[in-house]
Amino acid sequence: MSLGLELACALFILGTARAMVPIQCGTPAHMKRRECCPTFSADGSPCGIISNRGRCQDITRESPWQREERERVHGGSRDFRLWWPTYFFRRLCVCRGNYGGADCSECAYGWWGERCQLRHTVTRRDIAALPLAEQRRFVYRLHLAKVTLSRRYVIYASESHAPGSPLTFRRASVYNIAAYLHYTCAKIISVHPNSTYAHRGSAFLGWHRLLAIYLEQEIRNITGYQDFALPYWNWAGQTHCDVCTDQLFGASLPDGRLSPGSVFSNWTTYCSDDGDHQWDFGMVCPPVPGEPILRFNRLDDRFDQLPSVDDVRACLSIDRFDTPPYNPLALDSFRNALEGFINPQSPGNVKISMHNLMHIYCGGTLGNIFLTTNDPLFMPMHVFVDKLFEMWLRRHPGTGYPTGNVPFGHQARDKVVTFIPIYENRDMMKSCREFGYNYDDMEVRDWQDSPVAPGPQGSTELIVHDLLLLPQGSQSLTCGSVRPSSKELRRSASLSQPAPPFRTDLTAESALATSLPWSKTSLAFAFRSSPGPPIASPTSKSLPNSVRNPPAFRRCPGRACRQKPPPDFHVHRFVCR
Repeated sequence: MSLGLELACALFILGTARAMVPIQCGTPAHMKRRECCPTFSADGSPCGIISNRGRCQDITRESPWQREERERVHGGSRDFRLWWPTYFFRRLCVCRGNYGGADCSECAYGWWGERCQLRHTVTRRDIAALPLAEQRRFVYRLHLAKVTLSRRYVIYASESHAPGSPLTFRRASVYNIAAYLHYTCAKIISVHPNSTYAHRGSAFLGWHRLLAIYLEQEIRNITGYQDFALPYWNWAGQTHCDVCTDQLFGASLPDGRLSPGSVFSNWTTYCSDDGDHQWDFGMVCPPVPGEPILRFNRLDDRFDQLPSVDDVRACLSIDRFDTPPYNPLALDSFRNALEGFINPQSPGNVKISMHNLMHIYCGGTLGNIFLTTNDPLFMPMHVFVDKLFEMWLRRHPGTGYPTGNVPFGHQARDKVVTFIPIYENRDMMKSCREFGYNYDDMEVRDWQDSPVAPGPQGSTELIVHDLLLLPQGSQSLTCGSVRPSSKELRRSASLSQPAPPFRTDLTAESALATSLPWSKTSLAFAFRSSPGPPIASPTSKSLPNSVRNPPAFRRCPGRACRQKPPPDFHVHRFVCR
């Protein structure tokens, strides 16, 4: 599917929530009932019980004494993660077989088809090995997640910047919700002040695995491209950040800001100002403007080099998944070595390494545990961590999740907060193939051994823009209507955004708008520069007449309607049916 078609079709593809609070249940009334069992639209029953897809049931499995104790703690705390998800709901849809989603209307991860009977597996690959067009497509899709408001779920956050202000449901973009999930789970557990849910313990790898699965699925939902897979950044043996270029994740300026040539230079942090309440719930993601993404890519005097290939191989050779006390002091622990609290080549010794060292090296936004997910490099960095986790699991088949005196929040039966549908920590020890994805290989490779995608040759590279971005003050463009199903949906949208220069150096994504009123808009434009030298920024006068004054909307067979391209720009109009 072309990028233009993806954008035109994106917001017709609706579904149910995979994380945090499903949008159907994000109301005080649902919280009062402690129930989130949405109606399956195909049969009109909660959780699709008539269609035998699932049923609404109590998921707490708690005794009367346990419930009394939980409600006592909840009554004096704003930490809604405790005994997740009982602060919000005790009754949820429990889906049967391969069905999934908050209302059981979807397939579980790794399944496909009308009755979810078909296996669906995507392959995560080294981003350096992706063809140039696929690298650019990934950048585009990641940016789309940042600027697309989620229609599937809501967050629970402070109403204002005042400490102690009420917590309310609020909407956010697809990517910002991922940032919010990591932010909330970085806060200290209120009843166990030495622990957090997503770090410094046995659940570290599983929690981040589920976060990546969530974002991967949500990008599929907004683009309509069901084979989308997050790539990974192979940082083994790196001497520098080779993906920190304007074509990928943005080059850094001397002050740490991302280069204006990167689409990510327009990104700002989400959940970025808690004042003195970063570690507690006196304030939760207040609605304040964010700050620019910062990345420094340098080591301080404590470190000689980034994680080596030998470090990675030594880490994978550690036999035990985790060891007592199941925290940063755990020695001879694969989890603790990969998280980066012990020396992988001498796992009986404490040393900052691996994952932690990469965050320190990147610094800035990535070096702040509360803000780190806001940097677009976070996901490819962590997908490589997940690949190493998968490699270890395959080398140690049958390994179970730790039991015994594991800290609160990291125990085997504890829920992976704050995700709905519900998973337990022990569920994340399954192979990634059980969740519908795989990796391109299971070898430890130096980053220099990875195949490198070919670069542009001369000035013949075609630049594809997925939106027609008109300069300020130019004539607006009106989008037409489509028939996404039997019901015709009509909407007009004016596009008026400044367009950066059109260049032939593969930075087309920098022209993507940061906020456009696409809802059920049907018409997207993609245009390519003709082979030759770089083309200057278009003005309303320099734009072809067919672009400034597009012909009336017309229907044509197939999924894409193409008008004859003018000589100076190739203009394609895509109509989603």
